[in-house]
Amino acid sequence: MSGLPKSIQTLKINRNRLTDISGVIPLVNLQYLDICNNAISSFKDGGALNKLKVLHAENNKLKSCQFFQFMRGLEKLNLRGNRLEQLIFSDSTQLDNLEILDVSYNRIGHLESIERLTELRVLNLEHNDLYSISVKKQMVKLKALYLSFNRLTVLNGSFFPHLRTLQADDNHISRLLFMKSIPKLSEISLRNQCCQLADFDLQSLAGVQTLLLAGNILQRMHTLVDFGALEYLELCSTQLENLPCDFSQQAPNITVLCVGHNHLYSIKPLRKLRKLKKLVMVNNRLKRVNDLVKNLRSMKALRYLDFRDNPITFRYYPTSMPDSGSRKHPCQCTVQTQSTDWCEKVDEYLQTIPPIWLERRHTYRAVLLKACSNLAVMDGIPVSSEERSLAHTIVFRNCQQHQA
Repeated sequence: MSGLPKSIQTLKINRNRLTDISGVIPLVNLQYLDICNNAISSFKDGGALNKLKVLHAENNKLKSCQFFQFMRGLEKLNLRGNRLEQLIFSDSTQLDNLEILDVSYNRIGHLESIERLTELRVLNLEHNDLYSISVKKQMVKLKALYLSFNRLTVLNGSFFPHLRTLQADDNHISRLLFMKSIPKLSEISLRNQCCQLADFDLQSLAGVQTLLLAGNILQRMHTLVDFGALEYLELCSTQLENLPCDFSQQAPNITVLCVGHNHLYSIKPLRKLRKLKKLVMVNNRLKRVNDLVKNLRSMKALRYLDFRDNPITFRYYPTSMPDSGSRKHPCQCTVQTQSTDWCEKVDEYLQTIPPIWLERRHTYRAVLLKACSNLAVMDGIPVSSEERSLAHTIVFRNCQQHQA
């Protein structure tokens, strides 16, 4: 890299088989450096780049962060996909301006001394071997923490009092500690914890707007109290048998609810969710059309409704469940919007069913469309203006036949 002017401020040298940064050190005016996808194992003398603000060193062979501690101008550091086993910062660290640190896809097992990064706002530790977090001082500036795909068993909220986003999917977490210490927490994701039975204190999360718990064994939800801030709730594949009777009173502002792949047999606890726009109840135990219609009538804001793979939709559609060889993560089966593939699959399927079942299918969709006049998508299929008009005719005809 000889011959580069020392005045250069931005340099991108990714995918160049570099093994060291000796050629970069003289460029003391650098503010942005991208050296991703090389073979660099050391950042020795990197402290000379004291004007560097952004460093992308993804997919290299770095085993230690000690050389980065003296790069006092850094605001964003990306060490994703290296060979880090420890994340230790000494008392003499000069990373006083670092706001974003990404060390995902490494081999870090224990987190300590991270509190010495006093200005840190975003920390990504996903896809490591993290089994414990030891923080001696609260990280008051940290707003977003990503811990998914690790080996954590306990989550302690007292270390991070000002978090807004916390994602810790695919761990072994069975206990939540001091979550009320994070009063401004807006989003928490705890999907797919590898536990026999999740014993989460959900009441400690009463102030969140987004709560994602898919893939955990809950079976029953205890009464929720004062979840007025909650807007997005995901409880797919949790073996839920029922929801609290006062669910809609305690969480009245939910706009998206995903409770697919459970054992629910009624939507009665949802009947007063007047702001609900999206309801996904794929693969439950819903059987009675009258129960659905009666409770859906009050959900005037509903735009997306999915009851596929329930007894009530038996023979109306092909199965929407993925093949056993390609089964998706629980949270990936929850809020799928309509797709061309699904619509084509339905069209092919409808050519094979007897006329009596085709008529029953039309009636089923018509009565639900009549109950929810603003539906745009039902069971993964867009509602056309023609179907909406036909629904009135079908419902009127059925009423006349019933009276006769």
